[in-house]
Amino acid sequence: MNTPAWRRWALFVALLTLGAGYIAVYVFFGGVSVDFIQGRLNERALDFSREHLVTPPFSLSFQSGSRDVGRLGSGWHKPEAQGVWSSTTDSWIELALAQPPSASADWSLRMNAKAFTARSEPRMSITIDVNGNVLGSWVRDASNAAEPMVAKMPLSIVESRNLAIHVHLDHVGSPLVLREGRDGRHLGILLTSISLGE
Repeated sequence: MNTPAWRRWALFVALLTLGAGYIAVYVFFGGVSVDFIQGRLNERALDFSREHLVTPPFSLSFQSGSRDVGRLGSGWHKPEAQGVWSSTTDSWIELALAQPPSASADWSLRMNAKAFTARSEPRMSITIDVNGNVLGSWVRDASNAAEPMVAKMPLSIVESRNLAIHVHLDHVGSPLVLREGRDGRHLGILLTSISLGE
């Protein structure tokens, strides 16, 4: 080869820079597109909730055919007869209240859900926050996977009237991959209902 070494190195550095640039652009737009989709789903759920206001105390169900499924934001699979499975480690439910509650004490939020556990992933950590305020954390395993999650919601949060309920899981799992069944989807919790009362 008659090409000077400095030219080969310059070409190598240029190709390396170009490759790094492509990766950076891919990562950036991948993250932005995911955030955009999540944001749109949450906005759509909030719009639905504002058109279908609820007044505490109330109970909402999330089985297929229930109109309450319109309140589900991002991070959920299609609702089924048993309820709706969360699909990612972060999922959202948007609620809009008709009027501030007349109670003088904190309210109780109850989420009836079953955590997906497997032999290789026997425990799941679950955290629930509303409007950015953490209400509680739970650890679920085979012995208590279906126990409801109940937490006190300060009256100051309820008075905001728009409640963005965020469910965070430390992981989701696929029954097929984990050899626990034929379902190839990533599953977190199976949500059946939510209630808010004194």
